[in-house]
Amino acid sequence: MGGDEGYAEHVEEIIAEKTPIEYEAPMPDNSIEGRGKPGEIGAIVAGTLLMLWMSLGVGKVLGKKQGT
Repeated sequence: MGGDEGYAEHVEEIIAEKTPIEYEAPMPDNSIEGRGKPGEIGAIVAGTLLMLWMSLGVGKVLGKKQGT
């Protein structure tokens, strides 16, 4: 099974070369850097409000398509 590890790493390298997607989280570790505990609370509140806003928008769009 020792050869399987090398094969898996090789496959991961090929995939990484063909799909060079880089992503950096806007608020890593659910906090705002340099803000300590208030930064964590702010990140949670901001994320929750953003998801609520997006959900309401999707609901309105789908409601209009169904004729409601």
